[in-house]
Amino acid sequence: VWLPDAFSPNADGANDRFRPRGSGIARWSMTIHDRWGRLVWQESQADLPPGTALQPTTETGFQIGWDGGEAPAGVYAVQLEATTAWGTPLTLQHPLRLVR
Repeated sequence: VWLPDAFSPNADGANDRFRPRGSGIARWSMTIHDRWGRLVWQESQADLPPGTALQPTTETGFQIGWDGGEAPAGVYAVQLEATTAWGTPLTLQHPLRLVR
């Protein structure tokens, strides 16, 4: 699993949402905090089919990931906790740049 370093939610169709990428993940949970430690977004998915790549939408068409909302440009702190399809736990802490 990997996380992009930056995204630009400007409705141009490229990098408009921040979401985890990769495959072999059974479940994940992610939080994003601003530079003061305030939670600005959280999301999780569970019971993902084995052997599939993490998708940009759910089976019902709901978009996955943070769209930046009204958040200002800047650097945010991301924490991802995941479990692989083989049961291995993962924790990633990652800086994220929101570009406007």
